[in-house]
Amino acid sequence: MNYLGAELRGTVGVAKDNGTKFKQIGAYLKPNYDITDEINVYGLLGASKTNMNPNGTETGFSYGAGLDYGVTDNVSVFTDAVNYMKKSGSASQWGLNLGAKYQF
Repeated sequence: MNYLGAELRGTVGVAKDNGTKFKQIGAYLKPNYDITDEINVYGLLGASKTNMNPNGTETGFSYGAGLDYGVTDNVSVFTDAVNYMKKSGSASQWGLNLGAKYQF
């Protein structure tokens, strides 16, 4: 579909406040829109599961937004901000991502 995709993501990181390591997996719907031939803006809406040892595992709603820039027809770079855990009674877990992708 031209304006809606789906995406699976996995993240490994370290919490800024206490250095706790975490692992996160998520599944997202990805509405998107091409501003130009090279620039695409998108949103992320879905669910994620985060394991923050020793605090256990949490599952909740995730959302975010980002920008993708096409370097070539097959290669692009992106940046996005994602709230990995939006759940009552749990601390929000925000992440800022930078990456590159190759499209087959």
